[in-house]
Amino acid sequence: MLQIAIVLSLFLIFDSYLLGKSICKCLNWKNEYFPFITIGFCMILGVFQFFIFIFVRFQVSIYLLVIIQYILLFIPLFISRKIKIRILPTKKEFLFIIGGLIITIIFCWIMGNQTLGETAFDSNFYLSMVIENSSSKTLGRINGYTGIIEEVSTLHGYQGFYYFHSLLLKNIRNIIHLDSIPLTPIYLWTSAIMYFYMLSDVIFHSIHLFLGKKKWFLQFVALLFVLVYFTNYFNISFNFYGNTWKTLNIACNMLIIYNFIKQNNRKVLLLLIFLNSSLIAFSSSGFFIATFIQVSFFFYLIWKQEKDYKIYFEFLLSCLALLIFAILYFADHNLKLSIVIFLAYCIAAVFVYFAKYFNNKQWKVILRFFQVSFIIILVFFILTSYFVRDTMFSGSDSQFNGYSFFFRLNSLGDMTLNYFQAINSIDLVRNFILWLIIFINCILVNYEKEYKNFSLIIVLLFINPLVTPIAVKYMTNIVYSRCFEIFINPFCLVLFFEGFICWLESKKSFENALLLIVGICAGGNILYNTRTHYSTHLIPREDYNPIYRVTDNQWQLYVNLIEEIKLSGLERPVILNQDIAVKAYVNNISVLIDANTSRSAPTYSDLEIDAPSEWLNIFYVRDYYGQHVWTQEPDYSKISEAILDSNCDYVIMDKDVVVPKGDLFLPLWFDARACCDVIYENDKFVLLKVRK
Repeated sequence: MLQIAIVLSLFLIFDSYLLGKSICKCLNWKNEYFPFITIGFCMILGVFQFFIFIFVRFQVSIYLLVIIQYILLFIPLFISRKIKIRILPTKKEFLFIIGGLIITIIFCWIMGNQTLGETAFDSNFYLSMVIENSSSKTLGRINGYTGIIEEVSTLHGYQGFYYFHSLLLKNIRNIIHLDSIPLTPIYLWTSAIMYFYMLSDVIFHSIHLFLGKKKWFLQFVALLFVLVYFTNYFNISFNFYGNTWKTLNIACNMLIIYNFIKQNNRKVLLLLIFLNSSLIAFSSSGFFIATFIQVSFFFYLIWKQEKDYKIYFEFLLSCLALLIFAILYFADHNLKLSIVIFLAYCIAAVFVYFAKYFNNKQWKVILRFFQVSFIIILVFFILTSYFVRDTMFSGSDSQFNGYSFFFRLNSLGDMTLNYFQAINSIDLVRNFILWLIIFINCILVNYEKEYKNFSLIIVLLFINPLVTPIAVKYMTNIVYSRCFEIFINPFCLVLFFEGFICWLESKKSFENALLLIVGICAGGNILYNTRTHYSTHLIPREDYNPIYRVTDNQWQLYVNLIEEIKLSGLERPVILNQDIAVKAYVNNISVLIDANTSRSAPTYSDLEIDAPSEWLNIFYVRDYYGQHVWTQEPDYSKISEAILDSNCDYVIMDKDVVVPKGDLFLPLWFDARACCDVIYENDKFVLLKVRK
């Protein structure tokens, strides 16, 4: 498994390397200054995403998409030969490769000491998406939690990152004939190796871009400063989430715009066509993040008095993926709005086309119109936020209403950090240093002035407390805090750090002392992040297997379940399960107790409501015998009736679950044999087949 993942990830990295180098040559970029491997992969994924829009929406057969993926993966080989790039790395690139390998190996080792946290997080959902779609005929219709076939969800159904890996697993299954074991570990390790290496790719190239001529000590402190934000549990343990990957994509987006602002090279804007597309492929929240960046960039061009119609045309092209996703999203909710969005885009395209005939006077009127529009939009956002501040959420989430949502503890409900509040001293120190560095950047009037103007527009329109209510209610919902990643990404963090260095160099008397303090604090923060478990759900058991990322007992259970399903000939059998992770490793099944149901159950204890079903009441694994969850206590004597009522085909039971029998406590699964036959058992689990 690990060997296959290593080979596959090396191929994808090399493929991205070739495409990235080809792009650099076409744009006259110096390879040492741009994370061309990461950009190359995002470009491949971005092109793939445009096909995903079609294949998911119209439920086109997956087999044609397999051919398209083959073509996309081999195109870089032909392009690199066509334009004759230098394949061998330069001395500087070789050093980056060595550094990337070191970081990848260290982080992979740390990852091996953390579980998937399947009982508390969304791991099952995304892993299930990958393995289920690797064997389905079409994409996007299988619920990642339960395995039930349903209508495509716009929120999760168009995330091409997972389908990209699904097709890779499909090819591996067909070529190597691995159809008797779970392929989930291949995806887990392929994604991990690629993520860690590309994280280092973005960090090293950003440091070289801004601090390449500085002392090695300054560069090392910069590395530690950035890694503080990328050694958290979701970076280490959940690197197979597209949501984790999207920060690298955002860094590339911000780099492209930075390069345009510095060099006014409009060709680079064409890369945004596919970078915005790949951002949606990683996460649906990438849509509003990309929209925030694009809208702000448009108004930056307006305030800059840009009069080149070609730049606006390329800007429109870069919004193509956002247009398609918006149309698809609103088509299911408000078809008229989708039509309006499409017509608005067409009108903008026609307007830009005729802009080439504008004279200076006409340009002045148009630019003034949009400058006034910017002010009107900003005032509208602020005023509307005031009126909707108490209606952002309803029900139990109404506690989050108000301007204070901007400052909330983000980590409690999402895969983000706390930037304004601290839950411990580590958070406090990290935030103090971050905001000190950002403040110093703000007071350096001439440092990256144009780029700061662009950043200021983002802040004014979307990332400040006064506009948070309207942004949350109508744009981002509960995941508003993810928009902070527009600035908290490897590229921008290094940019901020360079501003900090410029300020320190003017205060030579305590330059080294401050750098040493920052380095020590950053190093301590990294050690804390990597040596402690964010949640008890991430702590592995004694028989945990770091290669499979489940226990050996779980792995053997899944292997035997796959074999049993093949022999039975059942199509998508229903599993009544006391092991939650089974859905993440076994495809072509549906489960009755999914991760979402399991983690939500404890909240019912305070609500005093009835159990949804007798079988759920009996089979839900409590923390201890007698734990109160629903109003009625489980009647374990009715286990056979509950199994039959559930209409399941197989039952997976935890041997550690015991119930009283006279003066003894005996395993619950003993009583299940009244209506089931034992197919397989090990020290922890037993697999039973229901007699029908």
